[in-house]
Amino acid sequence: MDAFRVELPAAVSRDSAAELELALRDLDEVVETAADTRSVAGVFVLVKVVSGALGSVSTALPFAQKVVELIRGKGVAGENRVPGRYDDLGGQRLD
Repeated sequence: MDAFRVELPAAVSRDSAAELELALRDLDEVVETAADTRSVAGVFVLVKVVSGALGSVSTALPFAQKVVELIRGKGVAGENRVPGRYDDLGGQRLD
């Protein structure tokens, strides 16, 4: 089984995270979801998918597009961050 984590901005409400978790669960490729709303840095949703769903570009890309569209459809706006190390509490770049 493959899994990934969706990090949502700290401003996202617990109710919105719960709605997103339920919507993700409805995707065919998803086996299980769990939201962690206890983090100070934001809200995380763990998504477990069927084996092989993320194994190749031909299956991973269409699935990733579904997830992005679903998140955007819920009105969640993310942060554009350059890859690197960030302070988990304040989101400040460390390098």
